[in-house]
Amino acid sequence: DWRAKCAPLIFSLERAHVDYVVGYLNESHFPGRARRHLECLKERECVDRERRGIFNNMNKFIWAYDVVTSGAVHPQSLVVFADCTDAYLMCSARELEAKFETFGSDIVHASEYNMWPYDRTRKLVFRHLVPNPYPESPTPLRYGNTGQYAGRAHNVARYFARMRAEWETGTPWSWCCPVGVRYLKPDYRGRGWNVSDCFNDQRCIHTFVSAGFHKDGRGPTVKFDHMFDLFCSAAKMIVRLEVRGDRVHFNLRQELAPARGRNRGQVWNAPKPESQPCWVHFPGSAKPYWPQYSAALMQAAKERDAARVATQ
Repeated sequence: DWRAKCAPLIFSLERAHVDYVVGYLNESHFPGRARRHLECLKERECVDRERRGIFNNMNKFIWAYDVVTSGAVHPQSLVVFADCTDAYLMCSARELEAKFETFGSDIVHASEYNMWPYDRTRKLVFRHLVPNPYPESPTPLRYGNTGQYAGRAHNVARYFARMRAEWETGTPWSWCCPVGVRYLKPDYRGRGWNVSDCFNDQRCIHTFVSAGFHKDGRGPTVKFDHMFDLFCSAAKMIVRLEVRGDRVHFNLRQELAPARGRNRGQVWNAPKPESQPCWVHFPGSAKPYWPQYSAALMQAAKERDAARVATQ
Protein backbone atom coordinates (compact mmCIF):
# COMPACT_ATOMS: atom_id res chain seq x y z
CA ASP A 1 0.00 0.00 0.00
CA TRP A 2 1.96 3.01 -1.26
CA ARG A 3 -0.41 5.46 0.36
CA ALA A 4 0.49 4.07 3.79
CA LYS A 5 4.21 3.95 2.99
CA CYS A 6 4.16 7.56 1.77
CA ALA A 7 1.97 8.85 4.64
CA PRO A 8 4.64 11.05 6.33
CA LEU A 9 5.54 12.76 3.06
CA ILE A 10 1.90 13.31 2.10
CA PHE A 11 1.19 14.73 5.58
CA SER A 12 4.07 17.19 5.23
CA LEU A 13 3.03 18.27 1.73
CA GLU A 14 -0.57 18.87 2.75
CA ARG A 15 0.55 20.81 5.83
CA ALA A 16 2.69 23.07 3.61
CA HIS A 17 -0.29 23.60 1.27
CA VAL A 18 1.64 22.63 -1.86
CA ASP A 19 0.26 20.80 -4.88
CA TYR A 20 1.70 17.34 -5.28
CA VAL A 21 1.57 14.18 -7.34
CA VAL A 22 2.74 10.82 -6.01
CA GLY A 23 4.10 8.73 -8.84
CA TYR A 24 3.25 5.38 -7.32
CA LEU A 25 -0.38 6.46 -6.95
CA ASN A 26 -1.03 8.70 -9.94
CA GLU A 27 1.05 7.37 -12.83
CA SER A 28 -2.03 6.70 -14.99
CA HIS A 29 -3.03 10.38 -14.81
CA PHE A 30 -0.31 11.43 -17.24
CA PRO A 31 0.27 10.59 -20.91
CA GLY A 32 2.87 8.11 -21.97
CA ARG A 33 1.92 5.16 -19.82
CA ALA A 34 1.67 2.85 -22.84
CA ARG A 35 5.05 4.06 -24.12
CA ARG A 36 6.65 3.42 -20.73
CA HIS A 37 5.20 -0.08 -20.73
CA LEU A 38 6.55 -0.80 -24.22
CA GLU A 39 10.01 0.41 -23.22
CA CYS A 40 9.89 -1.81 -20.17
CA LEU A 41 9.14 -4.85 -22.32
CA LYS A 42 12.66 -4.59 -23.79
CA GLU A 43 14.20 -5.96 -20.60
CA ARG A 44 13.17 -9.13 -18.79
CA GLU A 45 14.00 -7.75 -15.36
CA CYS A 46 11.94 -4.64 -16.02
CA VAL A 47 8.98 -6.80 -17.08
CA ASP A 48 9.30 -8.87 -13.92
CA ARG A 49 9.36 -5.77 -11.71
CA GLU A 50 6.35 -4.29 -13.51
CA ARG A 51 4.43 -7.54 -13.11
CA ARG A 52 5.08 -7.40 -9.35
CA GLY A 53 3.87 -3.81 -9.18
CA ILE A 54 7.31 -2.36 -8.44
CA PHE A 55 7.96 1.12 -9.79
CA ASN A 56 10.99 0.83 -12.04
CA ASN A 57 13.94 3.19 -11.98
CA MET A 58 13.77 2.84 -15.75
CA ASN A 59 10.36 4.52 -15.67
CA LYS A 60 11.24 7.09 -13.04
CA PHE A 61 12.73 9.72 -15.34
CA ILE A 62 10.24 8.94 -18.12
CA TRP A 63 7.32 9.51 -15.76
CA ALA A 64 8.88 12.71 -14.39
CA TYR A 65 9.38 14.02 -17.93
CA ASP A 66 5.75 13.28 -18.73
CA VAL A 67 4.62 15.22 -15.65
CA VAL A 68 6.59 18.40 -16.40
CA THR A 69 5.61 18.40 -20.09
CA SER A 70 1.96 17.39 -19.64
CA GLY A 71 0.51 20.90 -19.53
CA ALA A 72 -0.80 20.21 -16.03
CA VAL A 73 2.28 21.94 -14.58
CA HIS A 74 3.02 25.59 -15.37
CA PRO A 75 6.47 25.94 -17.03
CA GLN A 76 7.59 28.40 -14.34
CA SER A 77 6.36 26.32 -11.40
CA LEU A 78 9.02 25.11 -8.99
CA VAL A 79 8.98 21.32 -9.17
CA VAL A 80 10.61 19.15 -6.49
CA PHE A 81 11.24 15.45 -7.01
CA ALA A 82 11.52 13.48 -3.77
CA ASP A 83 11.52 9.80 -2.92
CA CYS A 84 8.11 8.95 -1.52
CA THR A 85 8.72 6.50 1.30
CA ASP A 86 11.58 8.16 3.22
CA ALA A 87 11.41 11.93 2.64
CA TYR A 88 9.68 14.78 4.49
CA LEU A 89 9.06 18.50 3.85
CA MET A 90 9.57 20.74 6.89
CA CYS A 91 9.22 24.30 5.58
CA SER A 92 6.61 26.40 3.82
CA ALA A 93 6.37 26.65 0.05
CA ARG A 94 7.54 30.28 0.31
CA GLU A 95 10.71 29.35 2.23
CA LEU A 96 11.36 26.45 -0.14
CA GLU A 97 11.20 28.72 -3.19
CA ALA A 98 13.33 31.43 -1.57
CA LYS A 99 16.07 28.93 -0.69
CA PHE A 100 16.01 27.45 -4.17
CA GLU A 101 16.55 30.91 -5.70
CA THR A 102 19.71 31.51 -3.64
CA PHE A 103 21.54 28.80 -5.63
CA GLY A 104 21.23 30.69 -8.90
CA SER A 105 20.98 27.43 -10.84
CA ASP A 106 18.46 25.79 -13.14
CA ILE A 107 18.55 22.53 -11.16
CA VAL A 108 19.53 22.00 -7.51
CA HIS A 109 20.40 18.46 -6.40
CA ALA A 110 20.69 17.04 -2.93
CA SER A 111 24.23 16.01 -2.00
CA GLU A 112 25.54 13.16 0.08
CA TYR A 113 28.81 11.78 1.45
CA ASN A 114 29.09 8.67 -0.73
CA MET A 115 29.12 8.31 -4.48
CA TRP A 116 26.53 5.59 -5.01
CA PRO A 117 26.07 3.19 -6.76
CA TYR A 118 29.49 1.60 -6.82
CA ASP A 119 30.00 1.69 -10.55
CA ARG A 120 32.59 2.67 -13.13
CA THR A 121 32.49 6.37 -12.24
CA ARG A 122 33.40 5.62 -8.65
CA LYS A 123 36.09 3.12 -9.63
CA LEU A 124 37.77 5.58 -12.01
CA VAL A 125 37.67 8.46 -9.52
CA PHE A 126 38.78 6.64 -6.41
CA ARG A 127 41.56 4.77 -8.18
CA HIS A 128 42.79 8.21 -9.33
CA LEU A 129 42.45 7.27 -12.99
CA VAL A 130 40.36 10.37 -13.76
CA PRO A 131 39.83 13.68 -11.89
CA ASN A 132 36.78 13.83 -9.65
CA PRO A 133 34.09 15.35 -11.90
CA TYR A 134 31.99 16.72 -9.04
CA PRO A 135 32.42 20.38 -8.02
CA GLU A 136 34.61 21.12 -5.00
CA SER A 137 32.69 21.34 -1.74
CA PRO A 138 33.33 22.95 1.67
CA THR A 139 32.00 19.74 3.22
CA PRO A 140 32.30 16.03 2.34
CA LEU A 141 28.68 16.26 1.11
CA ARG A 142 29.80 16.33 -2.51
CA TYR A 143 27.94 13.73 -4.55
CA GLY A 144 24.53 13.97 -6.19
CA ASN A 145 21.52 12.15 -4.79
CA THR A 146 18.45 11.88 -7.00
CA GLY A 147 16.16 11.25 -4.02
CA GLN A 148 15.70 15.04 -3.89
CA TYR A 149 16.18 17.67 -6.57
CA ALA A 150 14.34 20.76 -7.77
CA GLY A 151 13.96 23.12 -10.73
CA ARG A 152 11.44 25.13 -12.66
CA ALA A 153 9.31 22.78 -14.76
CA HIS A 154 10.66 24.03 -18.09
CA ASN A 155 14.26 23.56 -16.90
CA VAL A 156 13.54 20.09 -15.60
CA ALA A 157 12.12 19.23 -19.02
CA ARG A 158 15.36 20.54 -20.59
CA TYR A 159 17.36 18.45 -18.12
CA PHE A 160 15.64 15.24 -19.18
CA ALA A 161 15.73 16.14 -22.87
CA ARG A 162 19.48 16.85 -22.64
CA MET A 163 20.05 13.48 -21.04
CA ARG A 164 18.08 11.73 -23.74
CA ALA A 165 19.88 13.47 -26.60
CA GLU A 166 23.34 12.86 -25.16
CA TRP A 167 22.81 9.20 -24.39
CA GLU A 168 21.29 8.48 -27.76
CA THR A 169 24.42 9.82 -29.46
CA GLY A 170 26.54 7.42 -27.40
CA THR A 171 28.95 9.57 -25.39
CA PRO A 172 31.97 7.95 -23.67
CA TRP A 173 29.90 7.97 -20.47
CA SER A 174 26.87 6.16 -21.94
CA TRP A 175 25.84 4.21 -18.88
CA CYS A 176 22.12 4.56 -18.57
CA CYS A 177 18.96 5.35 -20.46
CA PRO A 178 17.21 7.98 -18.34
CA VAL A 179 14.34 8.36 -20.79
CA GLY A 180 14.36 4.70 -21.76
CA VAL A 181 14.24 5.19 -25.53
CA ARG A 182 17.23 3.03 -26.31
CA TYR A 183 19.09 0.55 -24.17
CA LEU A 184 22.86 1.16 -24.26
CA LYS A 185 24.82 -1.61 -22.60
CA PRO A 186 27.42 -0.28 -20.17
CA ASP A 187 31.08 -0.92 -20.97
CA TYR A 188 31.66 -2.27 -17.48
CA ARG A 189 30.29 -5.74 -16.84
CA GLY A 190 32.29 -6.46 -13.74
CA ARG A 191 31.36 -8.07 -10.48
CA GLY A 192 28.04 -6.96 -9.08
CA TRP A 193 26.69 -5.65 -12.38
CA ASN A 194 23.10 -6.34 -13.37
CA VAL A 195 20.75 -5.18 -16.10
CA SER A 196 18.63 -2.98 -13.84
CA ASP A 197 21.71 -0.88 -13.00
CA CYS A 198 21.41 0.66 -16.46
CA PHE A 199 18.20 2.31 -15.37
CA ASN A 200 19.39 3.57 -12.00
CA ASP A 201 18.63 7.28 -11.70
CA GLN A 202 21.60 7.76 -9.36
CA ARG A 203 23.91 6.64 -12.14
CA CYS A 204 22.33 9.20 -14.43
CA ILE A 205 23.41 12.19 -12.32
CA HIS A 206 26.95 10.78 -11.99
CA THR A 207 27.07 10.38 -15.76
CA PHE A 208 25.66 13.86 -16.40
CA VAL A 209 28.37 15.41 -14.21
CA SER A 210 31.15 13.15 -15.47
CA ALA A 211 30.44 14.25 -19.02
CA GLY A 212 30.54 17.91 -17.90
CA PHE A 213 26.98 18.62 -19.00
CA HIS A 214 26.19 20.49 -15.76
CA LYS A 215 28.59 23.34 -16.61
CA ASP A 216 29.24 23.34 -20.37
CA GLY A 217 27.01 26.32 -21.14
CA ARG A 218 24.45 24.32 -23.09
CA GLY A 219 22.26 23.99 -20.03
CA PRO A 220 20.61 23.39 -17.85
CA THR A 221 23.02 24.30 -15.06
CA VAL A 222 23.14 21.97 -12.07
CA LYS A 223 24.37 22.79 -8.56
CA PHE A 224 24.61 20.63 -5.45
CA ASP A 225 23.44 21.49 -1.95
CA HIS A 226 26.76 20.95 -0.15
CA MET A 227 25.58 22.45 3.14
CA PHE A 228 22.05 21.01 3.37
CA ASP A 229 20.33 24.40 3.17
CA LEU A 230 17.55 23.00 1.01
CA PHE A 231 17.94 19.21 1.00
CA CYS A 232 19.36 17.01 3.76
CA SER A 233 20.40 13.44 2.94
CA ALA A 234 20.80 11.69 6.29
CA ALA A 235 22.86 8.70 5.12
CA LYS A 236 25.92 8.42 7.41
CA MET A 237 24.95 11.78 8.94
CA ILE A 238 22.61 10.76 11.77
CA VAL A 239 25.06 11.96 14.44
CA ARG A 240 24.75 15.48 12.97
CA LEU A 241 20.94 15.58 12.96
CA GLU A 242 18.82 17.03 15.74
CA VAL A 243 15.04 17.40 15.75
CA ARG A 244 13.98 20.70 17.31
CA GLY A 245 10.25 21.09 17.21
CA ASP A 246 8.98 20.41 13.70
CA ARG A 247 12.35 21.01 11.99
CA VAL A 248 15.64 19.15 11.63
CA HIS A 249 18.84 21.08 12.38
CA PHE A 250 22.07 19.84 10.80
CA ASN A 251 25.41 20.39 12.52
CA LEU A 252 28.18 21.55 10.17
CA ARG A 253 30.99 21.76 12.76
CA GLN A 254 34.33 20.13 12.05
CA GLU A 255 34.69 18.53 15.49
CA LEU A 256 32.07 15.89 14.67
CA ALA A 257 34.24 14.47 11.88
CA PRO A 258 35.45 10.98 12.88
CA ALA A 259 39.11 10.58 13.79
CA ARG A 260 39.22 6.91 12.77
CA GLY A 261 37.46 4.29 10.71
CA ARG A 262 36.15 4.34 7.19
CA ASN A 263 35.27 8.05 7.18
CA ARG A 264 38.53 9.26 8.72
CA GLY A 265 39.90 12.44 7.27
CA GLN A 266 36.62 14.25 6.67
CA VAL A 267 37.23 17.99 6.49
CA TRP A 268 34.33 20.33 7.19
CA ASN A 269 35.01 23.92 6.16
CA ALA A 270 31.40 25.12 6.20
CA PRO A 271 31.18 28.89 6.78
CA LYS A 272 28.41 28.50 9.35
CA PRO A 273 27.79 26.18 12.33
CA GLU A 274 24.51 24.59 11.24
CA SER A 275 21.77 24.54 8.63
CA GLN A 276 18.01 24.21 8.81
CA PRO A 277 17.03 22.34 5.64
CA CYS A 278 13.58 22.31 4.08
CA TRP A 279 13.68 18.62 3.18
CA VAL A 280 15.09 15.57 4.91
CA HIS A 281 15.69 12.22 3.21
CA PHE A 282 16.71 8.92 4.86
CA PRO A 283 18.30 6.70 2.18
CA GLY A 284 20.72 3.81 2.62
CA SER A 285 22.22 3.48 6.09
CA ALA A 286 19.81 6.11 7.47
CA LYS A 287 16.66 4.21 6.50
CA PRO A 288 16.30 2.35 9.84
CA TYR A 289 16.04 5.75 11.57
CA TRP A 290 13.23 6.99 9.32
CA PRO A 291 10.26 5.79 11.44
CA GLN A 292 11.70 7.43 14.56
CA TYR A 293 12.47 10.77 12.93
CA SER A 294 9.33 11.01 10.82
CA ALA A 295 7.14 10.22 13.84
CA ALA A 296 8.89 12.91 15.91
CA LEU A 297 8.53 15.51 13.17
CA MET A 298 4.87 14.70 12.56
CA GLN A 299 4.03 14.79 16.26
CA ALA A 300 5.76 18.15 16.72
CA ALA A 301 3.97 19.53 13.67
CA LYS A 302 0.58 18.43 14.99
CA GLU A 303 1.29 19.95 18.40
CA ARG A 304 2.41 23.23 16.85
CA ASP A 305 -0.67 23.39 14.64
CA ALA A 306 -2.94 22.63 17.60
CA ALA A 307 -1.30 25.37 19.67
CA ARG A 308 -1.72 27.84 16.80
CA VAL A 309 -5.44 27.02 16.53
CA ALA A 310 -5.90 27.35 20.29
CA THR A 311 -4.48 30.89 20.32
CA GLN A 312 -6.66 32.11 17.45
